[in-house]
Amino acid sequence: MIKFVRPRLITFDVTDTLLMTNLEKHYAEIGSQHGLSIDPHKLARSFKNNFRKLSLEHPVYGKHTGIGWKNWWRQIVHNIFKEQHNYISDATLDKVANSLIKCYGTSLCWHKYPGTIELLEYLREKDLIWVYIKFR
Repeated sequence: MIKFVRPRLITFDVTDTLLMTNLEKHYAEIGSQHGLSIDPHKLARSFKNNFRKLSLEHPVYGKHTGIGWKNWWRQIVHNIFKEQHNYISDATLDKVANSLIKCYGTSLCWHKYPGTIELLEYLREKDLIWVYIKFR
């Protein structure tokens, strides 16, 4: 007979599990606020490639390599926009990156997946501890 153990802790990777974002929309909107246009299809591919590359070069968002998370994200933004417009100044790209970092630090860029609230309420009713981990 198998005895089941009741879990006491559940962890979630927030992005694409509990919350979602429309990356292409937000990057394009903020880019346009700074006079830059970007092809959403190229952006999605570029983001994925740059995210993977920077994650290998500077794991954990640069925590242990000294660049820190803000500079890690700035580098992503610089790379993505420069792939489509190599003439953009670093000063302009810094403004875009800072605007994106600010936006993603609010609820403006995030939306709950359907059922998120119900799931978390269910876990609370069952006295299970849950934590959010790892924003991308």
